[in-house]
Amino acid sequence: MRCLAWLMLVLAAIPAHACTYARDVRPEQWHQWAAALFTGQVDTIQSEQERQRPIDVITLRVLETFKGPQGASATAMLRMPERVRVACGLALPRAGDELLVGLDAQGNAAWVPLKPAYLEALRAARK
Repeated sequence: MRCLAWLMLVLAAIPAHACTYARDVRPEQWHQWAAALFTGQVDTIQSEQERQRPIDVITLRVLETFKGPQGASATAMLRMPERVRVACGLALPRAGDELLVGLDAQGNAAWVPLKPAYLEALRAARK
């Protein structure tokens, strides 16, 4: 029984650890981890059901690409289970908000609200 409780605790902590990583990572680490890295302005936010679980669907207009295919006025769509977003302590963004978005080689997405000082640090890390 103790093993089961320990396993549940470890599994529950995995999304929180990943979220802490995304929020506390230095710009160089985003560049290393991501197969695609860009900033985007939120266009629409929707909630869908996938296997009877709510999924946040966020559509963004790409503003600046740091890594990956370049696309002027490209659009990106992110899908994140609501439970992961809530576990990460991330508020659902609003239309017009700017996000930093990273996608790894397997298509997993991480995003954080974008702050101007962090954007400048990302630009400096790219050089």
